[in-house]
Amino acid sequence: MDPVSLFTGWIKSPLKFVNDVILHNSSYTVTKQQEDGLIALGKLVTAKIHVSKGTASDEEKELSKKMGISIQSGHGTGKDAFLAWAICWFLSCFPMCKIPCTAPTADQLDAILWSEIVKWIRNSKKDTDGVPILSKWLTVQNRKVFFNEGGGKEWFAMARTTNPKASSEEQAETLAGFHEDFMMIIGDEASGLPDAVFKPLEGGLTGKVNLMLMAFNPTRNRGFAIESQQKNRKDWICLHWNSEDSEIVTREFIDRMARKYGKDSNPYRIRVRGLPPLAESDALIPWDWIQDAVDRDIILADDDPLIFGVDVGAGGDHSTILRRQGPKVQELKRFNTKDTMVLTGHVSLELNDWENYRACCVDNIGIGLGVFNRLRELGHSKVFAVDVRGTARNQDKFPKLRDELWWKLREKFEEKSISIPNDDDLISQLSIMKWKPEGTKNKVLSKNELGVDSPNDADALMMTMFINDAAYRRPREWEDDYEEAFWKQKNAKNRGIHGWMGV
Repeated sequence: MDPVSLFTGWIKSPLKFVNDVILHNSSYTVTKQQEDGLIALGKLVTAKIHVSKGTASDEEKELSKKMGISIQSGHGTGKDAFLAWAICWFLSCFPMCKIPCTAPTADQLDAILWSEIVKWIRNSKKDTDGVPILSKWLTVQNRKVFFNEGGGKEWFAMARTTNPKASSEEQAETLAGFHEDFMMIIGDEASGLPDAVFKPLEGGLTGKVNLMLMAFNPTRNRGFAIESQQKNRKDWICLHWNSEDSEIVTREFIDRMARKYGKDSNPYRIRVRGLPPLAESDALIPWDWIQDAVDRDIILADDDPLIFGVDVGAGGDHSTILRRQGPKVQELKRFNTKDTMVLTGHVSLELNDWENYRACCVDNIGIGLGVFNRLRELGHSKVFAVDVRGTARNQDKFPKLRDELWWKLREKFEEKSISIPNDDDLISQLSIMKWKPEGTKNKVLSKNELGVDSPNDADALMMTMFINDAAYRRPREWEDDYEEAFWKQKNAKNRGIHGWMGV
């Protein structure tokens, strides 16, 4: 077949391009979900081309009005491979095109999307000289992929991230300034992007073939991405990729998610079914509070204490060492050893590495008691045993210490005074915790009542609430202007609070 006929076929069908060029030498086959996406992409682009030429059918005229394709997906369905294929197809088939690509983090673009592009270029169909044909057409750089004949100046895909701390005007610049007859905007994990990023799209997709291709795991139930699947769906081709229906998602992953969090939980809805979270009236820490706390920008004070929480796993569960400085959870380390002395060694090394730590809270129930005792024998005097079965400090409000510590953690999220890392397991475990009133008290349900695996990571964070951070901070008044400190003390006394430490 002559090259013109080949490219004519590829322009109309990204599915044909993927099978002919990208997967020609691969054992990988396009999944049904990916196939649906490629077919929809081909139809949308063809409709826009026909409208620009004045040859569109009535159906194509209606289809061409769509802003693009929105894919709401569970984990592992191959959405990043799909986006990489779409980028390679568009660069190969449309002259002088531009493809701005954005995601919530640089890691999502560099380590995942750009990595996928490199992989499929390297594995594309070999030319007669044995060189992958796409590597002859396309060059990949750190933040750019370009068609070689364009020299990287006018014909390229470019990675751009947005600064979550920036103003909405600055965030809107992420996708601003791009104009071309052939332009495809890529939004990877778009549910994590600030709404301001999408502002330029409202009146900016005016070229012959301009569209947006957006794929995301629906971690939020509000925002531009999820609204493309809901109230604004008339403007989009909407696809839903459920991991349960995917040929490439393992049954083990699905069963593990069901066992760890329950099929009715938000983590299962989001990461398996590809559905947005539900608001649950009995959730101890609502999903939105947790998402808002992820990588929250909190400035630490010099005297914010360093606290460790250690949850000792039993019955095959992993153990977790969590480090928190004041309001910021800094790191989690997980260990699968069943040997408590090995775990004790890991904890001891961690405490030695952070000599300025103020407290280490260890779960001392069952085998955890051995870890606590051995740490004390090793000279770690700032290790505290936390028996969550014990009596609550506020017995009027909580049945047990466990309920009180969990509630204290809940209040941190409610007050927006905590920051956690973007860790799927920690986020999921926090989200499945539920509570119920028990007379006049607040009871937090146990793992047995929830019917899930032990939430070790979340328990490690909960145990750090055993420590009152304020007890380790310097009295701030001594650092203030003396006159201001005097009036603080005077006002405190008027409220019935006495002394500098009372303030």
